[in-house]
Amino acid sequence: MSILLFRIAAALCFLAVALGAFGAHALKSTIESHGMLEVWNKAVLYHFIHAVALLALSRFATINPKACFLLLAGIILFSGSLYLMALTNIRWLGAITPLGGLCFLAGWGLAGDSAAEVGAIDAARVEALAAASADLRIAAED
Repeated sequence: MSILLFRIAAALCFLAVALGAFGAHALKSTIESHGMLEVWNKAVLYHFIHAVALLALSRFATINPKACFLLLAGIILFSGSLYLMALTNIRWLGAITPLGGLCFLAGWGLAGDSAAEVGAIDAARVEALAAASADLRIAAED
């Protein structure tokens, strides 16, 4: 497990909850005056979902760190652009959002590859244990 990635993911989860609460209370009037409450909530949702995914992937970060990097980049680009757009009402920031979405898609694709690698590693371990068990059984019979 990558401790650094786990800590980053935990901090991102904390930040998602804090931004959700802040948007629902302290920033609500600003966000609503821009007509962006739905945008803010979408940013929080995607931020939180992908931060939790990073927590899970931190266990396998050594297998495919690119997946983790892409999910992190997706949070920054997708949710970050939506947060800024909701706060500033600068609409062209919405053009950045799809880049974050592409990072999410690529990250999930690579995460799937990581899961396949982990499955292959686990299968190899099972085969090695079975072979060792057979060797022990043969040795015990002799």
